[in-house]
Amino acid sequence: MALMEWSVVEQRYRAVLAVLAVLAVLAGATVTEVAAQLGTSRRR
Repeated sequence: MALMEWSVVEQRYRAVLAVLAVLAVLAGATVTEVAAQLGTSRRR
């Protein structure tokens, strides 16, 4: 994986997505479901 320089806006966006993912898991969603909603998985 190459190192990337993200803009401040993108860093904030990714931080918000991370918080929402944690909240979704705490609300009962599985990690797999949250990953699918975010368009990612453990297999890349």
